[in-house]
Amino acid sequence: TEAHAVNAVVGYLGSTVTAQGVATNLENGAATWTLNSDLAAESSTLTISDENGREVYSTPFAVPAGQSNFTWDGHTSTGQQAADGVYRIQIQGQTANGDPVDVNTAITGRVSSVDVTGSEPRLRIGDVEVSMGAIQRVEAHQ
Repeated sequence: TEAHAVNAVVGYLGSTVTAQGVATNLENGAATWTLNSDLAAESSTLTISDENGREVYSTPFAVPAGQSNFTWDGHTSTGQQAADGVYRIQIQGQTANGDPVDVNTAITGRVSSVDVTGSEPRLRIGDVEVSMGAIQRVEAHQ
């Protein structure tokens, strides 16, 4: 029933989830993404944009094969500290030979609220909404 479905989703409140996604929260000078790549992408470009789509940071970046983390310290390409808020990452992955490489990104955070008003429930991690289908891992309440 619908009540059971709502109760199941509400159970995520307070849990730490990892979900596929490009948007995460910059809080207290740190925003972290998990990167997953089947191949090393040594000649990549990593770009961070604000919630209005404006590029705020870009750098050459080497993505190792497998899973790794990237933490942005919130400093823009001009050296200014970006305001706390939602930022998106984009990685144009390339091997050393220039061949394209898919680099998948995920975010991890504590579920602070649940929205059940749409056709699919959405979890909120800080100011970022995550669909149920994007969830990759759930950790128990601490």
